[in-house]
Amino acid sequence: MPLKIFIGNNPLFLCQSGFVLPSNEAFDLSDKNLVQENFINSQTLVELIEKLENKRQSIACMLFHSNEEELINEFNLQYKLINAAGGLVENSKSEILMIYRKGKWDLPKGKVEHKEKLVVAAQREVEEETGIKNLSIKSSISFYHWKQECTIHTYWENNKRILKKTSWYLMENNDEINLIPQAEEGITEVKWVKKNSVSEQLKNSYASVSDVIFYSRMNKKE
Repeated sequence: MPLKIFIGNNPLFLCQSGFVLPSNEAFDLSDKNLVQENFINSQTLVELIEKLENKRQSIACMLFHSNEEELINEFNLQYKLINAAGGLVENSKSEILMIYRKGKWDLPKGKVEHKEKLVVAAQREVEEETGIKNLSIKSSISFYHWKQECTIHTYWENNKRILKKTSWYLMENNDEINLIPQAEEGITEVKWVKKNSVSEQLKNSYASVSDVIFYSRMNKKE
């Protein structure tokens, strides 16, 4: 199965040779310059990563290899892996819970602790970052036509490239409580946002967050 990775807001697809993007995924890329390349070696892979890291470019890339597993392993060698988990929390008012962190709207999530189960980590992180309690876990969220189990994005930290894989869970809470942003994590605001107006927050968010919201809806329809 292919792997979709966000480098900044630029998506990279690691694919088996001959893979064709489903029509809905291709439509989502209509505002980007689509680049299709065959894997050559680790040096050209790093050059491609650097190109995608350039925030001034709006591009998407499909990188092909005759052995998809080898391609993914080669890509992983360029990064330090971090596993994380988070939650898309809904209530009965057709709202979702969002946080404002470091100048961007986001969904609550965080690193998985040693030997911690993903769903436990997701619930803990949501509670810590928002102050909410009594969460009901509804389901895990899968992504894209090929049912990817997590969103994946990259960033730099301490002069190292980081690859973060985040597992997501659909959650529910209808308690009327005061929301408390976790200041030590750089969170300055927690609020319920109407689903039909969340596009305003997504204008100042991350592409992976849009995927979480979209595919949580798609999962419900299946």
